[in-house]
Amino acid sequence: MSPKPSSASRRNNLIGEALRQIRQARRLRAQDVGAALGIGQRTYEYIETGRSKADFDRLKRFAQATDSDANAIVLAQLINSPDFARR
Repeated sequence: MSPKPSSASRRNNLIGEALRQIRQARRLRAQDVGAALGIGQRTYEYIETGRSKADFDRLKRFAQATDSDANAIVLAQLINSPDFARR
């Protein structure tokens, strides 16, 4: 039986999934979003997969780069619905 993911890990995964959905809905590449955030593609991909944490400042920059709402991304994580952030 595999160990249950920590709540922090779950939050990172939910935020990463929301970011991925937004990026794909906007037809952007991970490389382009990473560049807009001032980070490398791999670092951005780690955020999308939940391996790295995205702080609120980074979420705000992501929202600006993708014409999305940073508050909706955080709320999507709180209500356990990455789809909510895409709106």
